[in-house]
Amino acid sequence: MIKKFLIFSALAAAAYSFGVAAIDGPNHAHGAQAVASSPEPSENPPAPDFKLADVMNGGKITLSSYKGKWVFLNFWATWCGPCVVEMPMMNNLYHHLKKEGLAMVAVSVDEGEGSSPMIKQFVSKLKLDFTILHDPSNSVMREYGIRSIPRTFFVDPEGNIQAAAEGVREWDNPEMLKFFRGIMEDYSKKKAEQKGKTGAST
Repeated sequence: MIKKFLIFSALAAAAYSFGVAAIDGPNHAHGAQAVASSPEPSENPPAPDFKLADVMNGGKITLSSYKGKWVFLNFWATWCGPCVVEMPMMNNLYHHLKKEGLAMVAVSVDEGEGSSPMIKQFVSKLKLDFTILHDPSNSVMREYGIRSIPRTFFVDPEGNIQAAAEGVREWDNPEMLKFFRGIMEDYSKKKAEQKGKTGAST
């Protein structure tokens, strides 16, 4: 079952109180809104694969190329205020957990191929160290069923979604770090148990 990000920082709580925790995607009005949680599926669904342009380094990257790693997958845009607020905190989270096998991928949903230079300039200004991809047609955004951003998914090494969040979060909060490490540890224990059972049956 997908776990919800229930740890709200003072920053996130304040954002929700003013209704700016997330805003409508590019196919909707750009007005601020609070986002309702979607129903939880009974199992961890596979994260849809995609192939998108790497804004900073060129070339194309697929989600499946990260198999074997944990992936923090975030959807955002340069015009999205809450997205901009959380990105430095995402960068801090990345530096805390990258040695533990975390990859961070932020997919910009700024529309049009021509917006790539603007995205690159924006990322350079914020000095972000993680991977930035571009979904100019919003096709991947639609595949994930996203109606508002920021939207975040935590994908396990097998490519399944273990957790999801709607709206801004204080990602580098100590409790949030504990939350992520807990999911990663639980996953590793489960896989070790499965391997042990398989070995015992052979």
